Amino acid sequence: MKFNYKIKQKKEDFIVDEISLQPDFYYCKKSNFSYLWIEKRGMTTFDAMDEIKKVFSLNYEDISAQGLKDEDGVTGQLISIHKIIFQSDLKIFNKKYTSDDYKLQIKNIAGYGTKSLIPRLLHGNNFKLIIRNLNKVTAKLFYNYCRDNRFISFINYYDNQRFGIVGGPYNTHLIGESIVNKDWIGAFKEFEKSKNNEINIEKPAKLNSVLCKNYFKKINFSKLSFFVSSYNSHLWNKNASDYLASEKINTYKYDFSEVGCLLLPKDDVFMLPNLFTVDAYDINKNTYSVFEKTKTRNFFVTTTIFPISIEKDELNKNKYRVQVSFFLPTGCYATMLIKQIFIKFNDNICLEK
Repeated sequence: MKFNYKIKQKKEDFIVDEISLQPDFYYCKKSNFSYLWIEKRGMTTFDAMDEIKKVFSLNYEDISAQGLKDEDGVTGQLISIHKIIFQSDLKIFNKKYTSDDYKLQIKNIAGYGTKSLIPRLLHGNNFKLIIRNLNKVTAKLFYNYCRDNRFISFINYYDNQRFGIVGGPYNTHLIGESIVNKDWIGAFKEFEKSKNNEINIEKPAKLNSVLCKNYFKKINFSKLSFFVSSYNSHLWNKNASDYLASEKINTYKYDFSEVGCLLLPKDDVFMLPNLFTVDAYDINKNTYSVFEKTKTRNFFVTTTIFPISIEKDELNKNKYRVQVSFFLPTGCYATMLIKQIFIKFNDNICLEK
């Protein structure tokens, strides 16, 4: 069953702030890195890093983030740059990207230090979401479910944001799969389909393996690594779903949009391992060769959702909206949590067809 609720109808409906593992701060004169707290909308973390790179005349290796955020919401996160900047630089930068659809602001300089931020070094993310287009009964039931269930657990599947961006095909895992298989032509063709194109990098004159591989060597390596990680995420989802099928747990298939059919448990009580590991891949930054590794991830995650309010939905006639807030560890997807909550109490709600 497909549900008619809406998330991210407005950018302000989806607010995310990183809970960062703070770096060590030092006096400005003893430092060579600036740590910037940015707020963005309408752009990915890669987009934001590209804009910061251009304005401050940096190289790709001079800028780093601990987490990756998509473009569909209002997100706050910490960025490090290998340059000392000051408040006066912020005023100049913040005048450049003020469109409501494509906005990037450096809210403050968190401090200065001697090291770049390390990717994935996050505690997690705080979310404040508005879920729209609910009929009155559904809104109340959803609100009450979150209020009455102190601990809510869900299968920790990757959601569609891991595999593409809004408006483009969800095929980043296919780019990664081609890279893993050393099919650089196939990787370039999938890259062309996506909205990740690099407008400032000349395309290969011919579609041969050498030229296509050289093309990828010119883009941000972090983006290339992301494509391989996206393929790993696809493998994790598939293997986790297959594991549920093999463990004689009472399950059913659910077709997640742009992710695929994955199994979910029907019962509230079942046994699962805390961690689940699959065979995966990584790419060497110097040689661009792929090597094997393992990918371990929490099979399920438990959190507490705080329902904040039920109000009439000003964007959808005769509908209601529910605002909720919660924390998730790094790497977990808020949209996947919300999807599984609706699925869990599907038998008790009256969503419109």
